[in-house]
Amino acid sequence: MMKELRLESVQIAYGAKTVLEKIDLTVQGGEIICLIGASGCGKSTLLNAVAGLVPIRSGSIVLNDSPVVGPAADRVMVFQDDAVFPWMKVRDNIEFGLKVKRIPPAERQRIVEEKLAAVELTHAANLYPRELSGGMRKRVDLARALAVSPQMILMDEPYGALDAMTKERLQVQFLKVCEETNATSLFVTHDIEEALFLGDRIVVLGRNPGHIAHIINVPFGDNRSIELKRSAEFQQLRGEVSDLIH
Repeated sequence: MMKELRLESVQIAYGAKTVLEKIDLTVQGGEIICLIGASGCGKSTLLNAVAGLVPIRSGSIVLNDSPVVGPAADRVMVFQDDAVFPWMKVRDNIEFGLKVKRIPPAERQRIVEEKLAAVELTHAANLYPRELSGGMRKRVDLARALAVSPQMILMDEPYGALDAMTKERLQVQFLKVCEETNATSLFVTHDIEEALFLGDRIVVLGRNPGHIAHIINVPFGDNRSIELKRSAEFQQLRGEVSDLIH
């Protein structure tokens, strides 16, 4: 189980251009931290650095007391674009990472059935991705990420291309799955409502170069439902976050 992710004085640069500077952030196990900010502020760059896909120029990224020096199975990413293998059935997509880890067949089957149920896709286990809706394919992405028991799930605008109703259904399901599995997530989004609905905390990044401008503790507790978005308190906080970004 994840204990802590620490980013200390992280700087990321491409040549002479500093993209992110003085990033200090601690994420506790079980937290959902949403990264939000104007385009070009470095949200995805920061996520990729935690994934080990982008090198840092200075500072440190430490997960459970071990420095992050590259990609590893303890961190998985879910992108906006579908990452399912189109030639594999849903069940096989979810099982893929378990085969790579050489999990015994009986244990693989147990885990696959568990994750299918978690994302409500048991009925679609033997379908191909082309037979699924966009929202269902995102659920396959999430189930495949959860199957390998990562320390962190790194979400890069995973629901950005979906319609509003599908997005809301997946947001509710994401919260449910994270609660059931005690998953820890860094979640990049442009959607203020999504950040407020999902996040335990919201990290607002500023630009030129990217930096942490504000950290907001979200006051809505657990067991959130879509009705929360219609509340006066939610909409007031949405306006305040919007002002901070702009």
